[in-house]
Amino acid sequence: MAVVAFRKGCAVTDTGDLARAEALALACLDTLGEDPQLRGIVGAVRLSREEARLALADFQMALKWGGGDADLHYAMGVARQQMGNLSEAAVCWRRAIACNPDHVDAVVNGTLAALQVGDWENARAMARHGQMRGISDSRLPLWLGHALAKLHREPEAVEACRLAVERAPDSVEAWFALALALRDTRQFDAARAALARVLEIDPSHADAGFEAAQLELMAGRWAQGFAL
Repeated sequence: MAVVAFRKGCAVTDTGDLARAEALALACLDTLGEDPQLRGIVGAVRLSREEARLALADFQMALKWGGGDADLHYAMGVARQQMGNLSEAAVCWRRAIACNPDHVDAVVNGTLAALQVGDWENARAMARHGQMRGISDSRLPLWLGHALAKLHREPEAVEACRLAVERAPDSVEAWFALALALRDTRQFDAARAALARVLEIDPSHADAGFEAAQLELMAGRWAQGFAL
């Protein structure tokens, strides 16, 4: 009966009538007792209303009663993110990836969260994992480049940032990251060209102007440097 109720709840959820889906799932829980799938529906509806603490409690209950698939761990991560705890959210998303290595949202969110909390090694590992699994999100190579740069693996950072600009040729952030990686590997002419591309896309990019000025001054081109 729980499986039938779960399917009905999912069908209602798919129609967008979340309040009805929640009511149906709660009624079934009262009648049938705890069930991880039904509890997960309740949590998902509450999460959609940004009732993160209630949703997390539902997901923890679902986990206790035998849930634990990738989507459940991912949803727990979203709840923790809504509560402002990115470190714990990232842990949930890594668990989701362990359950399903191809869970795109867990890989993308987990990589970004690791970067935001300064966990460079996990950011590198998740971004690399995403690449190996064929996840095409154009931000992953950029984030990989950021993580590698923080880990002082500059040549690898250059490679990652080159892929980032290939995937997003009009991305100011990707070109600027490439410029810094090239500068850090003392490829000054290539760095200068990358900065010029940043300024071509966004002439008001102050950081790119400053870095370009620094490179010109280092090369003894005083007029160009001070103009920048």
